[in-house]
Amino acid sequence: MFDTSILGDEEVVAEKEVSTADLVPTTGEAKDKGKGKIIEPEKPLKWKDQIMIDEKVARNLKAQMQAELEEEERLARQKEEKDNIAQIESLDNTQAMMDADYELAASLQEEERGELTIKKVKIVCGAYG
Repeated sequence: MFDTSILGDEEVVAEKEVSTADLVPTTGEAKDKGKGKIIEPEKPLKWKDQIMIDEKVARNLKAQMQAELEEEERLARQKEEKDNIAQIESLDNTQAMMDADYELAASLQEEERGELTIKKVKIVCGAYG
């Protein structure tokens, strides 16, 4: 405040100032008018309904597991077939190399025999000639 002695005998009237920054008191929480969505609690399933649902889930799970097993077996058969084909090709290549070696050995032996007979003929012819 300020010193009122400087005003002398004048009458002083003080008005209460209201600031717009002052908070306006509220009455608390807003009243719920009940216009929201009504959410009903889930009713527990009946015993027979629960059994039927469980059986259906079990059948679906069994079918899914069976399909996965069949897929794994199919992939295993496919891999085994590829391995067998590779082994057969390897054996075929080995057999082809063995056949080529045999033919080479046979032709070398035949050539060697031919040279020996030519030498014999020359020796015999040279002796009588």
